[in-house]
Amino acid sequence: MRSRAVKEGAVGLLLMGGVGLLAGSIFWIRGLNFQGQSYNAVVEMPNALGLNIGSPVQYRGVKVGQVTDVTPSTNGVLVGFKIQPADLLIPRDSIIETSQSGFVGQVTLSITPGPNINRISDSSSLTPFKSACDPNVIVCDGDRLKGQAGTNFDELIKATTRI
Repeated sequence: MRSRAVKEGAVGLLLMGGVGLLAGSIFWIRGLNFQGQSYNAVVEMPNALGLNIGSPVQYRGVKVGQVTDVTPSTNGVLVGFKIQPADLLIPRDSIIETSQSGFVGQVTLSITPGPNINRISDSSSLTPFKSACDPNVIVCDGDRLKGQAGTNFDELIKATTRI
């Protein structure tokens, strides 16, 4: 009688562990995290150059987010991205461009701060959310920005064949 209860208990724990593992896998695949707030923005690019949903967003070479949406339009491509942590303030005059790196050529959305970075360090009360956001100084939640196409291997190969 005792061995039957142990077997049933083990099966129950195994089933609960399987359900937990499945739920964790779904959260991981969907990109859900429980680390805190994030904010979103949209950048208008002339060309996506292989940028996909889930591609990394880098600020000064550090991954700070991911691409959430890529939508082609008549005059370019609209790329939605998410920045986390929410206390990372991105200067309004930052340069946003696509870049390829690595042996495989993974495309990233790179953000490089502009020359007016000192204006942000002087104002500690700023947040990217509408209540305390200064759109003249930093990128706010839901902003639409202009980006540019960065360096890529296709352009390098075209330039090389022209020579």
